[in-house]
Amino acid sequence: MESNVSLEIARYLRGLGVERAYGLPGGEVTHVIDAMIEVGIDWVLVHHEAAAAHMADAESQVTGRPAVCVSTVGPGASNLVNGVANSFLERSRVIAIVGEYDAAERSSMVHMNLDLKALFEPISAYVERIDAANLAATLSHAANVLQAPIPGPVTLLVSASDQRVPTAPLDLPAPLANGQVLGSAAGTVAELLEGASRPALILGVGVRDPDLIDSARALVNALDLPVVITPKAKGWISSDDPRLAGVLASYGSSGSEQLLVDADLILAIGLDGTDFIRPWRFTAPLRLEPASRTDPSVPGEQIICELNLTLGELCESGLGPFGGVRRAAEARGQAEVDRNAGTLPARTLPDHMRGGLDPVDALRAIRHATPRSAITTCDVGMFKLAICQYWDSYSPRTFLVSNGLSTMAYGLPAASAAALAGDEPVVTLVGDGGLLMGAGELETLARLDLPVTVVVAVDSSLALIRLKAEIDDLTEVPNDFSRADYVALAEALGVSGRRARNLDELEDAVATAVSSGRPALIEVPVDYTAYRRMGG
Repeated sequence: MESNVSLEIARYLRGLGVERAYGLPGGEVTHVIDAMIEVGIDWVLVHHEAAAAHMADAESQVTGRPAVCVSTVGPGASNLVNGVANSFLERSRVIAIVGEYDAAERSSMVHMNLDLKALFEPISAYVERIDAANLAATLSHAANVLQAPIPGPVTLLVSASDQRVPTAPLDLPAPLANGQVLGSAAGTVAELLEGASRPALILGVGVRDPDLIDSARALVNALDLPVVITPKAKGWISSDDPRLAGVLASYGSSGSEQLLVDADLILAIGLDGTDFIRPWRFTAPLRLEPASRTDPSVPGEQIICELNLTLGELCESGLGPFGGVRRAAEARGQAEVDRNAGTLPARTLPDHMRGGLDPVDALRAIRHATPRSAITTCDVGMFKLAICQYWDSYSPRTFLVSNGLSTMAYGLPAASAAALAGDEPVVTLVGDGGLLMGAGELETLARLDLPVTVVVAVDSSLALIRLKAEIDDLTEVPNDFSRADYVALAEALGVSGRRARNLDELEDAVATAVSSGRPALIEVPVDYTAYRRMGG
């Protein structure tokens, strides 16, 4: 039976387990969108292409499977860049389908014409133009990239004319497994541990396989190892595990940093340069890796090994205990001290930035009203720095944040995708700056009628940059904006809204919203001076 390029792309995606695609339609991608719908892939319309890519990124992180975003040429593609760049630095299994002009048009057109291959190559693990001649080879290679030990986004460029070209149905081989047969490195690691008195473990973005997460948890308990995590590993070790020291590279991290400074051996699993907001400044770690990688931002010796086998044998080694419970408790205690450790002088503030709730107290009220199993997404800004340390996460794949790129306007679309892909209620924690940057996605949330509670922290400022300007004594840098009525904004777009003025109201509002199973927004004022007290 004859097929065509667009239908074979759609069948390929369905074969990878893709259930939906996010995007905005354009004339250059209508055929592939129609083909996806024909094979049973749901089409999710959004209001900005970056949001589409953020939704694909979030779905991939929640499910572990590839997820798809779609854009058309020119402005659609350039809008998509932000989201694809984010998934590149998050090492996410995202497939971006991007329409473009055909070869003749690319050489003669100026209107909306960009060199899309050059645009996406720096931010893609693989980018290729698809036509009937290279269709099978391109899709097969893309599948291998997506299943690699260190994955990343795949960008597939296809013109409207090429989408309609007839082709025979494809019979693609299964993605290649890692061709290298790896063994255990437990003997090497155990010998190093025997000579250490204060070892520590750090987990990063590369720890995403469920079996590996279980192995890491078992190692921490068996050896009584203190463990530090990066924001992308929140939930890998439960927040109530007594050996969890804290989160690196966020507010309240001085205790975790001191633990790493004092360590005489640091084992690292899944550590990536995208995990850090500052350069690594501790003892060079011993990095356990499933494949060799070149990352100058992460020092230390690499040991290429079968990770689950290695960690399993270490659990049976009889090594330890290494004082993990005690050492982690000391680090966590310092995180509470850090809340008031700042030395910035007091300054006069606009009325709208004073008198709100302490952000950490607000987070704990929200967490108390939220089920343990709920998925949380987090936007970027000052609020994120507090959330990454002080928000409790108990299970893998339940905390999503743009950490590598740290792009604003991530939290809301990520929450919608997490709700579509998962079975748990979703809470998204956003600042007012991030919400305003992508407020159109409130309509997407309402249209899809998803169980997402949006908590917007209001201080009417780009607070992170305001504080940095204060630290550098640049008081005239304009970072403040008008205070909006976010309840009215939400309700205008079909989402119920409520305003919380104190912790009791906040906890009640969140509990009510989550239990409703419907979209809701809660506006809460936060006190900017609390960030000053945390030290900037």
